[in-house]
Amino acid sequence: MIIRRIGLVLAVLISLVALVPALDIGPDPATGQLGVTAVAAAVLAVLVAVVVVVLVVPAWRGSEWAGLAIGGALLAGIVTSFPVFFAPPEVVPAGGVIAAAVGTLVTIAVVAMVLVTSSSLALHALAVIVVIALYASVVSALLTVVPPQAERLVHVVTAV
Repeated sequence: MIIRRIGLVLAVLISLVALVPALDIGPDPATGQLGVTAVAAAVLAVLVAVVVVVLVVPAWRGSEWAGLAIGGALLAGIVTSFPVFFAPPEVVPAGGVIAAAVGTLVTIAVVAMVLVTSSSLALHALAVIVVIALYASVVSALLTVVPPQAERLVHVVTAV
């Protein structure tokens, strides 16, 4: 029960901290308009924060559905970091890929803490997501330091 409650506190903190970069959107310098991806990420971050804050009390009291909803919202919130992995290097701030990868892994760990009393199916699915996120994090981190000619080697070594 203590692990679950620590996870709930961390879930609230993560969802509120994620609002700051998500809402810091500006117009694209090339077009002068707000990008659809930036607006969608901001809306998703706000929705995740609202779900987590509204459902934290029922989840704290032991409601399994509220814990599952918080876990699902946090996992959906990870989607907001995906553009960092696929954006051109000149758009992503220094260390942005590493920060997004670490944030994703921390969020997944918090979801595991929140779902610690839930079904084993949810925890097994979470384990699969952790493995995929770890793979993506390692590949992203390595691709920032290796020359372009070695990208295929990075993918192969990381997969092995």
